[in-house]
Amino acid sequence: MIAAPVVCSERVIGLLEVFSPNAGAFEETDAIGLRRLADVIAKAASSVVIDAGQVVILPETSPQRRRSPLLTLASNNLVLLTVASLLVLLILGTLLTWLVRRPARVGVSQSAQVQRQQGPLIGTLEDLRKYAAQGDPVAQYALGARYAQGIDVKQDQAEAVRWFTRAAEQGHVGAQAALGVYYWAGRGVPADLSKAYFWSLLARAGGDEGSKYRVASLASRMSHTQVLEAQRQADEWLRQHQNEASAAH
Repeated sequence: MIAAPVVCSERVIGLLEVFSPNAGAFEETDAIGLRRLADVIAKAASSVVIDAGQVVILPETSPQRRRSPLLTLASNNLVLLTVASLLVLLILGTLLTWLVRRPARVGVSQSAQVQRQQGPLIGTLEDLRKYAAQGDPVAQYALGARYAQGIDVKQDQAEAVRWFTRAAEQGHVGAQAALGVYYWAGRGVPADLSKAYFWSLLARAGGDEGSKYRVASLASRMSHTQVLEAQRQADEWLRQHQNEASAAH
């Protein structure tokens, strides 16, 4: 996720957030665009007040408007305010659609090279379920993310883990990293440091930056025997899947 505060009259009045089911989906240009959208929302919001349940456009000479350095809308111009709001919603809708359709990182290798795989063009919840049931790891991860966040479905961490696991077993790096967190925190599953370490090792091998720090933290809480066994299992998993990938090519 990325987020940008909506600042009006030197006060934070809200938070603009964008989520993606794909690991590593955001870049610096996305953050810049989100900050600009937050500024547009702040400018629109700063010209209105709610008085007795009515939306009131403040006149340009209002002291409250003069105190706000962000105000640029003309006085009593409800059309501009409406257009600005619709523009924000349109841009956000386009941005969210693009992020969901953006390919996620999948595949793992000990050299930490991250392969790219174009996932299905996922739009609706029905699309997600269909592609996930067909075994697509991108759809499985995205469906797990929906259950994790309660988007269009009842929030269910156990169901999120189920879909994350199916994607992770196929080499989806984001799903592997998510399982590392879930088993560490005991979210949707009983806490298990060995499993958290195992999945974090695989995610780290796939290039996930956050898993590098999680692996180190987990190792400090585990016995030497537990660490060695989890490393052995991870190495075996990597060899097996590398052999399968070589055979497929």
